Amino acid sequence: MGLLTFRSLLFYLLIIVNSPIGRALSSNTFSYHAWKVDKDYILFYEEPQYGLSIQKGCEQKSSQCGLWKIKPLLKSNLLSEEDLRGGKNPGAALCHKLKLQVVIASDTQGNRQSFCMASDGSLFSSATAYRWAIENGQ
Repeated sequence: MGLLTFRSLLFYLLIIVNSPIGRALSSNTFSYHAWKVDKDYILFYEEPQYGLSIQKGCEQKSSQCGLWKIKPLLKSNLLSEEDLRGGKNPGAALCHKLKLQVVIASDTQGNRQSFCMASDGSLFSSATAYRWAIENGQ
């Protein structure tokens, strides 16, 4: 009886793992993307579902990357209507408010994206800055 129970359990586990739900749960939801900043290509860790794009090596909040010190400073109420006048990028505007350098990067397909640079040189996308500001609220 014990063997039958084990086989049944194994059977159900195989069904779950091979189902679309099981594959979705076990699949990687992140990727790495190379962006050219000045003359160098830099790898970025990206989780599109969370609007996250940060320089590779800074994925862990425990890392010494300066961007993790900036995250709590980003608040949605830092921006005024004037800051966004003319369709300005809200993430880049937030970075300017915090006196961070904003750099434009391109990839091999010709796409362009703006990144904020922390004082230690670590980079995160302006879209990430805006997402963090919304999460942090006012």
